Amino acid sequence: MDRNFKPFIDNPQGFDKLPEHYKKAYMEARTRTPIPVHYKPVEVPYEYDPELGKIVRIEDTHPIEPYFPPEAEYGLWGGEGFIRGYTMPEKSKGFRPKNCRWWWPKLSQVTLYSEILDKHMLTIVTRRTLDLIDDAKGFDHYILRTHQVDLASKLGMRLKREMLVALAKGEMYPGDPEKTKSLLEKYKEYVVPLEIAEWTGLTLAQAERKYNREQQRDPVPLKHIFREQLLLELHRHKESGEALPEKSWTARLNPFNRSESTATS
Repeated sequence: MDRNFKPFIDNPQGFDKLPEHYKKAYMEARTRTPIPVHYKPVEVPYEYDPELGKIVRIEDTHPIEPYFPPEAEYGLWGGEGFIRGYTMPEKSKGFRPKNCRWWWPKLSQVTLYSEILDKHMLTIVTRRTLDLIDDAKGFDHYILRTHQVDLASKLGMRLKREMLVALAKGEMYPGDPEKTKSLLEKYKEYVVPLEIAEWTGLTLAQAERKYNREQQRDPVPLKHIFREQLLLELHRHKESGEALPEKSWTARLNPFNRSESTATS
């Protein structure tokens, strides 16, 4: 399960209003199991032991869940994190308890280039991230191909969202249409509609704020409303041939103007 997602939904009514494609991706990220990084899962529970000469059962490996510090959100760690465990003490005459220890990945600061965004970025990565980029044959392929749970990074999801939006709009190299066309052909397997691209990787709080901004409409000034009403009134009198009343139409809209009956009384 991705650490960026809450174990439950605080506002079910607000969640129900969000687009269906976002809710589907959100629930999938909450239930998806990340690719094992710090352990090797047992695929076949039995194997042949040549020393014993028979088939024996393999002890299942418990999943090792790493701890991700806040700094991991602003880098690309490739699913690696801090691991807590124990070291066995050396043999001695007396009793020695197990020692608690932390293991952490080796981090390095490198410059990565995005072909779609046409940007160089300085970020913190691990050795595994660089290997995954090489296996994907490019940084953009790695970001677009890797699932949100396996990226485990807000920076990675922001880059993924920007790449998908750029592909959906086709606005990558405005001054070079041939380059844009070649990139669209190269990354055509990742192209999604713009509506889906803009919602990709948003946290629940970000999605709710985006929905509220889209639903919020700017207030229309009263002068525009009164102008439209006046134009409709003039157009109606012109078509019917009726004469305009002696009292102006704008004066009738004034709530502080007294009526004739009130004035005579």
